[in-house]
Amino acid sequence: MLTQFYYPISITYRFVFAFVIGFLSAKYLSLSLALLFHHYHILPNAEAIYLAAFISIIYFVIYVIYNFIVQSLIKLTILSLISLVCFYSLSQFLG
Repeated sequence: MLTQFYYPISITYRFVFAFVIGFLSAKYLSLSLALLFHHYHILPNAEAIYLAAFISIIYFVIYVIYNFIVQSLIKLTILSLISLVCFYSLSQFLG
């Protein structure tokens, strides 16, 4: 009885992790890169924002594809949360 609900729940879990955690990771990655590029005078402000947004969009697309390639939900959860915590702490450290 319980096994018939496992597949729809796992697909829903993957969708939530792919789009919610992926969006948050891309958001903090974009913020960190924009601060990094602008703070260390690598690029002017507008170019730093555009480049950071472009890189974070590419990261988000790769992240969503990766979420549906990984077979293990535990591995997916651990890697997703590690990347989210890393990008969040980097944005807090730089900002």
